[in-house]
Amino acid sequence: MGPGEPVDAPVCDIDAIVDSLLTEPADAFVPLRQWLMAGTSTDLLWAAALTVGARTVVTEVDMHSALVVESASLMARRLGPDDALMPLFYAWHVQHQAVLALPGLEAPPLPELDSRLVPPAEMAGQALLGAFESWDAAAAEAAVVALYAAGGRDAVIGPMTRFAMRNHVWVGHTAIWTAHALRGLDTFGWDCAPWVLRSLARAINSNKDTSSTLAFEANLSRLDSMPSSWRDGADDASAVPGLLEIFRVGDAESCVDAVIAKLSGGLGPRTIWTALAITAVEMSVRWQEASWGVHELDTLNALRHLQQVTPDPETELLALLQAAAWRPEFRALVKDAAPPVDEGLDTLTPSGGPPPGLAAVFEALAGDRVEAARMLVSFFDAGGTPEEVIGMWPTVVVTHASADAHHYKFHMALIEETEAALPEWRKTLMLGITLRGPSSLDPVWARHDDARAILTEVQG
Repeated sequence: MGPGEPVDAPVCDIDAIVDSLLTEPADAFVPLRQWLMAGTSTDLLWAAALTVGARTVVTEVDMHSALVVESASLMARRLGPDDALMPLFYAWHVQHQAVLALPGLEAPPLPELDSRLVPPAEMAGQALLGAFESWDAAAAEAAVVALYAAGGRDAVIGPMTRFAMRNHVWVGHTAIWTAHALRGLDTFGWDCAPWVLRSLARAINSNKDTSSTLAFEANLSRLDSMPSSWRDGADDASAVPGLLEIFRVGDAESCVDAVIAKLSGGLGPRTIWTALAITAVEMSVRWQEASWGVHELDTLNALRHLQQVTPDPETELLALLQAAAWRPEFRALVKDAAPPVDEGLDTLTPSGGPPPGLAAVFEALAGDRVEAARMLVSFFDAGGTPEEVIGMWPTVVVTHASADAHHYKFHMALIEETEAALPEWRKTLMLGITLRGPSSLDPVWARHDDARAILTEVQG
């Protein structure tokens, strides 16, 4: 390989599976059925879907096809054996639709790497940091491939998690995609990691001209003021209302200052994550807007995972500070709209009449979603539990999901953030199922019966 010549594409054990999805001209279920009938590991089939998703993500605009893979796999783990593979069919179908939108079925959407940009192994780490700092996507792709080849997962995870949270542009999707991709690699294996890492490098370096890194830079300057014991604070459900008052109206500086003051005063980070999640869900319940609160919760979910997976203590704290700093940026998206619901999520008025059963709540989502939220409050007031909702909701999503990838992405984030939150506030968070998503009265997923027929054949 000489200077300027393209670098050979990475070779991985699942290439044949990936190729079958990339080149299938008609229906993703054709090769998927063949692999299942051959007894192929489902982890390999999920890994192939994630790899194809990464190879079709060239900009943030077409990111959702890739994002659905890890969300669907997480949902699959909450289903019984008869349904557990249904999300895999959904994920393969979504990837296939993204491939069909490419100029040609076999056209590689990621450009070939130029060998002149690939640094020596001993310089790859510094080259990647320099490429991120200068927003050079091509150099970052080449550097991350070299760094991974030299040091594997442990070498790349630090810079990836740090720069994924640099800018809020496009409602947090850089952080969301990075978290989903790294989680997928950790779950299904790093066999085809260079494809995924290249996609992340491009996403992290996109949209420089429309990005603001002010919050990132300001929060970096605040890190030294925090005590090393910030992780060890106590949970305190009674502190949530005070945090809500600040997060509902405060600017970035006041939101971050409140977080730092609470952490320094001995409040645990779990309480702060709980309050931030409530404000994210509350915004969409109050405005019934289909995107902003959905993506704020997705972003929080991503930042919390990046906090857990990063090896860098600074980035660990930075994730929580960024979540607080981005709160007003999400809120500003609805600043000119009057909310149809006056109450906060923590004081939402229950519906009148006898308390509904959970099945009635799921059906109500097909109509007035504000009224459905009030019905869910009544269900909880009568003794219903978040665990009951979480136990039944994945089946509704999997059966009635539409082509909207948010049906998996948002609702999986909602379940995770509810389970991670303080128990006293989980009912409040579960009101989020009334946002973007299916109802039990919606038509079944368009490919549901096709997938079920193949599963019956495979399992029978």
